[in-house]
Amino acid sequence: METKEEIQARIEEFNNDYIVKKIGKHYNTKSFFEIFGIENVQNLEDPYSRFIAWFLDPKEGHSLGNFSFEKLLELLTTNKFFNKSNDTEFSEIAQFIADGKYEIDVLKQIREVDLQGNGRLDILFELEIKCGEKSKKIRIILENKLASDENLNNKGKPQTTRYFEHFGGLKNGDYHNLYVYLKPLSSFAYEKLEEPECECKEFIQINYQMLVEEVFEPALEKITDDYYRNIVKMFIISLGKLKTTYNGDIIMAIGKEEQELLTKFWKDNEDLIVAAIRAKGETATTEEERKSFEDLLVAATNVSGKNKNQKWKFTNNNGETFDDDGSGFTLQKLICEILRDLIKNNPNKYSYEDLRKKFEHIRMVGKDANASNFQNPLYQIKLSETETIVSAANWSFNDKKWQCAIKEFGYKIETM
Repeated sequence: METKEEIQARIEEFNNDYIVKKIGKHYNTKSFFEIFGIENVQNLEDPYSRFIAWFLDPKEGHSLGNFSFEKLLELLTTNKFFNKSNDTEFSEIAQFIADGKYEIDVLKQIREVDLQGNGRLDILFELEIKCGEKSKKIRIILENKLASDENLNNKGKPQTTRYFEHFGGLKNGDYHNLYVYLKPLSSFAYEKLEEPECECKEFIQINYQMLVEEVFEPALEKITDDYYRNIVKMFIISLGKLKTTYNGDIIMAIGKEEQELLTKFWKDNEDLIVAAIRAKGETATTEEERKSFEDLLVAATNVSGKNKNQKWKFTNNNGETFDDDGSGFTLQKLICEILRDLIKNNPNKYSYEDLRKKFEHIRMVGKDANASNFQNPLYQIKLSETETIVSAANWSFNDKKWQCAIKEFGYKIETM
């Protein structure tokens, strides 16, 4: 563990670090939404929709032409919720876009579309895609949800279902309809989705991180005018500011530059960050606060990989402390030595079945067929005169089950 002087030196080095200063400048830069006092997420839905409509408009001064639409169509037709493979015409549209040999004619773009009693749609686009002699007309029906879930009408019918019915399903007349549900969801949470969160499952759900990575940033490289480049950059900065939504606090998206800065920041300062989290946890004034910092410490140490080389000591419920003669235990040996001490101080009190429920990576020699895979003198523990248990070498500090068990048995663990 670092001394006080070493920590102070690290903090001074941290404050003078070029990356730290650059990150500070980045986060202290106000987006135009903040400049105009539009910071509450409830008030951002309309401005964000306006920005998306402006960005996709080929007639605007950013001079992107149809490039933004091309990137959006690529995003939608390769999305995991684009379930139109059994539809010949939708498959043909997807193939046009995949081949890249097509032209787009934007026929119509409308914001806040009044759907005659079925609600107000955020953005409607009507396009015609031409590929050689063939052409397809497409509607993109986009609902942007920042501050709430979809609403119900007086008959209890969800918003997305009403929109789907209003536009006549997947095809209405000459138009093929692509329904898009945009929501501020983290990439981790999005990856876990098995279906769109909206009621109508024909919608293609996307998040803002996808828009940044697959539409905004590729288009940003095409913009040569600094005025328009700065507008797009300011919007991306706005997405990277922490916002409170009905689903909790969220960062809607992080741009490439910000990702690179934060990755370098973490790599250079992970020891100091982990130490700060640990210190905050130890000085927490409430159980809720302590638990929050404990969870944060688990996440931080697992990401950093520090647990692989971390050494530990433990104190039993008799007040005796064990630290492997001052060198500290590895995580694997720590758990085994706690079990050994528990069994020694409580002979014949715990059966193998009792312990296995709480420490799932132990096996009994002669009882479990695969126990021999884990036999090693370091990890063998004598449970009784006739029973020996062994431990697998795959314990994780992220596993709360064994941590709860040792607390229940009156043990306390600390890092060395």
